[in-house]
Amino acid sequence: MATLMIFLKPRRFELPSSYQRKENENGNTSFINKIDSDVEGYNKYILGRHFNKTSKIFIPSETGITEEEITKPKSIFCFVYISTDVSNNKIFMVGAASDLLLPEMISFANVASISNEPIDIKALEKNSFTSGTIGLIGHRYSTSNRTISYTVRKIDGIPFRRQDPEFVSYHEVPKEVLEVKLDLDENTKPTFYVYADGKITRRGQSETETSDFDLLITVYSILKQTTLQ
Repeated sequence: MATLMIFLKPRRFELPSSYQRKENENGNTSFINKIDSDVEGYNKYILGRHFNKTSKIFIPSETGITEEEITKPKSIFCFVYISTDVSNNKIFMVGAASDLLLPEMISFANVASISNEPIDIKALEKNSFTSGTIGLIGHRYSTSNRTISYTVRKIDGIPFRRQDPEFVSYHEVPKEVLEVKLDLDENTKPTFYVYADGKITRRGQSETETSDFDLLITVYSILKQTTLQ
């Protein structure tokens, strides 16, 4: 699933213009490199962490089973997009490991912290009923004491209506995640999970040749416009 996380660019934020790596105290190695961008108007970086992962395996033999530990190298990575327009104060991270690699980005940018850009879930839910592009087909919420989590989803893919008995309004309980279907064109109606902390994840695999960031930045723009209506 393609994932986008949106952050606000702090003052003096700047990523290295060439390859760098850092050896961490825990033995991991962080790395970053500026690479050719696939989206016009954005600089693109690959950001990652390399480490060794130890796991146990069981080896059968003629006399029994032997337990052994094996260590293999592993890397996690994501892509970072920064607009070439200096007035754009957003940082976009693309990839399933984006949230795990935020400390690496903070370190390479040499800033104290980076804040996420929240998405107004309440406004998005409200305006989805009058939007011709966004359809609300699911939501997740917890009880007031946060001991039970509920996920409600239209299995037929048809968006909720206000009068649906299964629909629970934001006025009754705050939502953690909204599942929305976007009518981008006649043949493209992908589904996305939208989180209040500025995270957007596509459900399922992409069926187009559009890059993950190109698709997700389009979705982000539509969602932001919808919350402002």
